[in-house]
Amino acid sequence: MGSLNLSRIPLSPSPAPGTPGAYFGTEVSVTLAIGATSVLPIGICLVAGAAGINLDYSNDGGTTWVAITPAATGGLVVSDGTNVRLNGGAAGGTAKYLPVN
Repeated sequence: MGSLNLSRIPLSPSPAPGTPGAYFGTEVSVTLAIGATSVLPIGICLVAGAAGINLDYSNDGGTTWVAITPAATGGLVVSDGTNVRLNGGAAGGTAKYLPVN
């Protein structure tokens, strides 16, 4: 399993996401059907709020999931690659996030 590296703090404006030297990687879009889920990768992600998409977490290896945001609410998320997911809920939709490089 990888580890989270929080030592890279930008001291000047970062280039555009997804470009060389940028703090954030390329924006990722995930389209989820009603009730579908997608686990976020290991690391830190800036998740944009999207209609119909909730963020859930699990503290027991994925057996039980708890909503941490209502639909259309984003946030800064730290994921170990198994504990945070996007959830299409009752409406589905397209979620977007920026991973930290």
